[in-house]
Amino acid sequence: MNKSEKEMKPGKRVGYILEKLDISQSQLAEECNVSPQYINNIIRRDQRITQEFAQNLGEKRGLNLNWLFTGDGPLFIEEYKNAKPVGKSKLAPLEQSLRVAAQKFCQIADLLSKFPD
Repeated sequence: MNKSEKEMKPGKRVGYILEKLDISQSQLAEECNVSPQYINNIIRRDQRITQEFAQNLGEKRGLNLNWLFTGDGPLFIEEYKNAKPVGKSKLAPLEQSLRVAAQKFCQIADLLSKFPD
């Protein structure tokens, strides 16, 4: 991901996902059990992404939720699974990055759980 993509807000990342998957807002809404208007509001008005929507998006499309909320890591979880093994010396920074990402995700999930959907 380039720097401008990382600086996107989560709503813009949802729009980016639609482009990458080549699907419509209506298709994504149906897959994730939300209204097309909700998807539109996320993208156009930067409406808050609910925990339920994020989880559905992760489960249905294999989306990396850390990427969705922070821009860190690959777009899809599968990209982690398909990564080629690297030498141990190169692995330490990745492991540290993943630990930080997991902590951020847990913090975000905790914050989202405090707001009504």
